[in-house]
Amino acid sequence: MELAGTFCRGRGCRQPCPAGIPIGTAARISLLPTRSPSKQYMTNEFKARLERINNCTHCNHCKNHCPYGLDTPNLRKYMLGEYHQFYAEHA
Repeated sequence: MELAGTFCRGRGCRQPCPAGIPIGTAARISLLPTRSPSKQYMTNEFKARLERINNCTHCNHCKNHCPYGLDTPNLRKYMLGEYHQFYAEHA
């Protein structure tokens, strides 16, 4: 129950995104750099991939295909903010 509503299990069920957003990564990005070596998440290339979240067209493809019923468009926006904070503190 603790994880219901906000925890992406990264199963890739929502791929591919029509806007090119790396959905599985984007939905878990606040967790990845703190639980694994963060260097790979601090590159300009990686950051640019995540910034695709801002190009979301809200087609709800990801939301409609999530087996856990996550509000993935809003979850991604939240996670991008978390990533920006981590990046600012560690870059």
